[in-house]
Amino acid sequence: MRATSNSGEAHDWTLGGRDESAFYQAETQTMARENHMLRQRIRELERQVNQMHENAASHRSSLISEEAPSLVSEAAKDGYVLGK
Repeated sequence: MRATSNSGEAHDWTLGGRDESAFYQAETQTMARENHMLRQRIRELERQVNQMHENAASHRSSLISEEAPSLVSEAAKDGYVLGK
């Protein structure tokens, strides 16, 4: 009877090992999918940040080009000489 119970325990351990292996394989696949999704999200956020920077720079340059002539004329009215 002992031989049977030992072989039964060995068989249970083998099935348990398969279950454990399947669990870890599934866990690895889940983590790989999550990692892929996170990488895509990071790329998307980086694109958004770059667009915000480009828009801000464009907005600043348009403000400067709109305000510069009036600032120059105001400085001239106040007696400032530009370029010296």
